[in-house]
Amino acid sequence: LMADLAERYSFDELRVTHAQNIVLPHVRKADLYAIWQALDGAGLAPANLDLISDIIACPGLDYCSLANARSIPVAQKIATRFADQNRQRDLGELKLKISG
Repeated sequence: LMADLAERYSFDELRVTHAQNIVLPHVRKADLYAIWQALDGAGLAPANLDLISDIIACPGLDYCSLANARSIPVAQKIATRFADQNRQRDLGELKLKISG
């Protein structure tokens, strides 16, 4: 989906930020709603910036020879436990970073 959106709206370009978010650069304002609709249809539209589900996790033992722990399963379990958007908003701002 993201590659299709980049091809259609963003000159084939996606950028990954240091916070592990994806940016579509060069998007026309007139196309924002169509992009949001596509993301919403795929379950990717809810904003979670600085909420508990906005987790930054290193690859850990699953992909990194320097790690001592598996960080991805921990991040997945936290995201699943706090998947409810209302619960996340009740908790408020929480920046979570997990290292392996």
